[in-house]
Amino acid sequence: MSYNQNVFDKTSSKEDFYLKKDGLKDGCSKNEWIKDNYLNIENIYIEECKTGWDDIINKFTGHPLQLDNWGSLKSQSLWTGKKLLVKISDDKILAAASVLTRKLPFGFGKISHIPRGPAFAEDILKNIIVCNLVFDKILQWIKKNIKPIALICEPAYLSKDFKFLTRSDSLADLEADNKIINQIKNSFVQKMFLSTSPILFNKTLIINLKQSEDQMLANLSRKNRSHLRSAERKGIKIKIAQTKDDIKDVLKIYKEVANRASFSLHKDEYFYKAFELDIGPLYIAYLNTDSNRQQPLAFLWLATSKFQAFELWGGANSQGQISYANNLIKWFAICDMKKNRKIIYDMNGLLNQGISNFKKSFEKREDILTPSYTISFSLRYKLYIFVYRIYKFLKKYV
Repeated sequence: MSYNQNVFDKTSSKEDFYLKKDGLKDGCSKNEWIKDNYLNIENIYIEECKTGWDDIINKFTGHPLQLDNWGSLKSQSLWTGKKLLVKISDDKILAAASVLTRKLPFGFGKISHIPRGPAFAEDILKNIIVCNLVFDKILQWIKKNIKPIALICEPAYLSKDFKFLTRSDSLADLEADNKIINQIKNSFVQKMFLSTSPILFNKTLIINLKQSEDQMLANLSRKNRSHLRSAERKGIKIKIAQTKDDIKDVLKIYKEVANRASFSLHKDEYFYKAFELDIGPLYIAYLNTDSNRQQPLAFLWLATSKFQAFELWGGANSQGQISYANNLIKWFAICDMKKNRKIIYDMNGLLNQGISNFKKSFEKREDILTPSYTISFSLRYKLYIFVYRIYKFLKKYV
């Protein structure tokens, strides 16, 4: 079950969920569902998508990082992309995955990444066995055609509702015939392990935008509501970036934040390209000065799909922190995404205590997505990890 579709529907039992596919009769077992609808498994095939990619991802309520514009942006930083469709017939798509690949240093080869994907068709999500078999087809294609030494996968599904069946799982209780069980046992999925260095964090905060604005406001901490009122009294305004001059103001803030927190940024051209590709709205908080100029205080940049909003980058300069501009801009973005009929607002991970506490002032409940998994296709991956850790240690301490 994907969080972007059914996580807020608490009315149905897990068993009922398997029986909701159109055309199924009440009482149909999960085993019958598999065999009647998608097996013979050998008929599943993969082809690269030529047109209509975003329409497919949005139809599957997919994540913004699976959209074409994100893949195009990552091509600016040495990644290349493949858009894969898993099909069982010309008119039946089971899943879609945007696969990003880049070369590794030291001549170790390539590594691939499926950010917040694959996106599965709604009826596929009704059976974990079919999801695993479909995903194994994706892994087989990646190994054969892209030839990376490893793949990192970070699905956008709640961990309590969706998981890949790995070696630590018992397959004895699965309702499927022996042929299917043996295929799962011999699949690449069984060889996956939890990533030690995930690219995206699976612990996050997700706001249900189906709530009323009053309900969302009530979920804010008392201190946060006080900060919002304070920022409004100080005359802070919010606008959406429209020109490249706005990007220049944003980068000035972001570089101050990066210097203060000691992290590195992409080159300026990367962010100008993100603006050009329209990956999502860029909000800027500002004050009007005495000379009638806008003084930027904070920014928040989202990636959006048809149903989801995902925080990418944000920060406030010193004056923006003091004036609570970062509080106001986040609340404005949340409300604006609701007005734009998004269903999900994802705050993109809980990091250190300061950032986590700030995000929790908007939504108390934590959400745990399916963990980041790694599948190693070559022994060179373990050697690469060993060498890279030595390199990082020497760079830090020598």
